[in-house]
Amino acid sequence: VTKVYMMGYLVNSTSYFFDETDAQTASKYVFQNTKMITLPYSSNYQKLQNAARKDRDSIPLGFKALDSAISTLYYYDAKAAPAAFLVLIQSTAEASRFKYIEQLIIDGISENKLPSLAAISLENEWSLLSKQMLLA
Repeated sequence: VTKVYMMGYLVNSTSYFFDETDAQTASKYVFQNTKMITLPYSSNYQKLQNAARKDRDSIPLGFKALDSAISTLYYYDAKAAPAAFLVLIQSTAEASRFKYIEQLIIDGISENKLPSLAAISLENEWSLLSKQMLLA
């Protein structure tokens, strides 16, 4: 495994995949025998922010936001889906990479909070940080 990241999801008999090569490859192995829909954007933060018409620093994170994001994707609200993906990706992949972001999500148990500029910076630089840790 070289990449652990959200590439798509399944609701009942319909699968949804990001518009990117890795996701299309994954679709050959998971969620077979489903109606496959390719989303009109990739999982790239900039593409998702453009589709959401919102920046990450204006989208609250926390348990209520996570619950809402899951419902948005379950019932597939096309306009709200990109922002929902931003919440889900930060709440899962980024929180697993960085204790700081994990704590931001935990702190949002009772009340959603906007991500800090420090959290956004970590998300933007994780690849470089990972390479530096491997070289250390």
